[in-house]
Amino acid sequence: MLELAEDRYRSGWSAAVMQIRRNNRKGPLAPVARAKPKQAFPSMVRRRPFPGPTKGARPARLPSLNELKRFRPDAQAHIRSARKLIFLDVDGVLNTDACRPRDALKARLVERLAQCVLRTGSRIVLSSTWRLHAKYRAKLLKRLETAGVDRCLILDDTPQLPFDMKCGWPACEHNRACEIHSWMERAATHPDLKWVAIDDLDVTHSPHAQFFRGHFVHTTKKAGLTEACADAVVRILGPRSPRK
Repeated sequence: MLELAEDRYRSGWSAAVMQIRRNNRKGPLAPVARAKPKQAFPSMVRRRPFPGPTKGARPARLPSLNELKRFRPDAQAHIRSARKLIFLDVDGVLNTDACRPRDALKARLVERLAQCVLRTGSRIVLSSTWRLHAKYRAKLLKRLETAGVDRCLILDDTPQLPFDMKCGWPACEHNRACEIHSWMERAATHPDLKWVAIDDLDVTHSPHAQFFRGHFVHTTKKAGLTEACADAVVRILGPRSPRK
C-alpha cells in the first residue's frame, strides 16, 4: 500500500522503473506468471476446403458463412437419384378462383400436397408460371416449407418455351405439355423413375397425349387439389419405400 501511495506522487518515469523492479523480484513476493491465452479454435486447425472431410472422419472445422453462401449443391446428382417426381402447377392446384387476392395460396390445399410428397417420398419440379417470378416463387417455397416440404425437395424448373399459336392445339395446354416433355428429354433421370404432372390445364390436349397417359392428374380451378386427386397422385407414385 505504501508503494502504491509513493507511486502516485512519482513522475511517470520513476513509476515505470519501480514497476520493473517489482517484476524482477524473487521469492514469495515475486509476481505470479500469467499463462498465455490459448489460440482461437479456427487458427488451431489446418483449414480444409469445404465440404471435403475425409470419409469416415469428422470434419476438421465448421464452414464459414462465406463458404456456405458460395456452396451450391449438385442439382443434376439430385435429379439422377430421384425415384419419384411431381411436376407441380400452382394456379388451379394450390388455389382456386374463389381465392382473394388471386395470388393467394389455400392452406388446406398446400397441406394436402405436402401430405402427397411425404407419403410418396417424391421430389418436385416446378412447371407453374410462378417459377418465372422471383416474388411468387419465394412465396411458394415459404408456404411449402411451412407445410413441411423442405425447399431442397424442389429440384428444378421446366424450361420456358415460346407459345406456338399455330400449332392447332389449345395454346396454353400445348405449351405446358411441351415444357414438361422437353425437361424429361433433357434431364438425366433415374431409369426406374415414377412421375406425375398435377395441373388444371389438360395437357392431354396436345401432341404429347400418349406421353402423359398414366402420368397426369387433372385438377380444376373451382376445387384445386381435391382428396380424390391426392389419392390419384399417391396411387401413381406409390407409397414411400420403408427405410432399411
